[in-house]
Amino acid sequence: MPKELVGLIYGYIDIETRLSLLFNNTHENILQYIPHMPINLLIKMWKRNIHDKIFTDDDCNSICCTFDNLLPSTNYLYNDTNYSIRHPIYETLQNHVKLNTYNMSYGSEFGRKWYMRTKISSFIAFIPSIYTFHDIFDYRIRKVLFRFIQLLMKPIRKIKADREAAYIARIERLHRLKFKRKIFPKLFTAVRKHQRKRVAQIKLDEKAKKAELKRIKLAEKEELKQIKLAQKQIKIAEKAEKDKLKQIKLAQKLENAEQKMPNKTNELKPIKLNIIS
Repeated sequence: MPKELVGLIYGYIDIETRLSLLFNNTHENILQYIPHMPINLLIKMWKRNIHDKIFTDDDCNSICCTFDNLLPSTNYLYNDTNYSIRHPIYETLQNHVKLNTYNMSYGSEFGRKWYMRTKISSFIAFIPSIYTFHDIFDYRIRKVLFRFIQLLMKPIRKIKADREAAYIARIERLHRLKFKRKIFPKLFTAVRKHQRKRVAQIKLDEKAKKAELKRIKLAEKEELKQIKLAQKQIKIAEKAEKDKLKQIKLAQKLENAEQKMPNKTNELKPIKLNIIS
């Protein structure tokens, strides 16, 4: 939602409701983180946004209230003298707003922080309880408290963010320390075991691979041997077939020769007789 629209909506909300909404979200944060704020910043914010908004140092011995004209004073006549008394609420305000000089000057830093915390807590509880039945005064005094709380929340948010960041950094540091002392040794041991198992598995795989290569080589060698043996048997068979054919041809040749030889041997040549007469 745009800031302009938020401001317009807040303009229709009365100051009592604004304070109640603001207290519901920030009251515990204010009281919790005030001791962690720089004391000089607290005093400066208090003087500028509370003291100077309500009172003005007229001189060294008196404090004039800027709200004097908002509430009627009490006038009376005594011994022909006209007296005017301010509204009693101004004195009560002065007691709640004015800082104790001794505590601010001579207290320790821790003591001054807790004094300011008590002062702010008392002021936060006191202002909403004021009802003078003058709407302008009641509105303006509550507006001073409202603006002060809004301004006070700016450094508180920064302190809260820094503390959360420091808490997260501390948790991360503890986790790293725990990891380094407890988890890392176990993890390192597990990694070493895994590496040893992996190395052993790699060796087994290499051994199995070598055995497989050896088996393949032996199978190839046996297959080559079988091929050579088959080729040799084929050659022997071919040679035997050739020898058989050669024998058959030789037998046929001999048979043909035997068939031709009797005709030559059995044929009788005529004998020529020479008769002498």
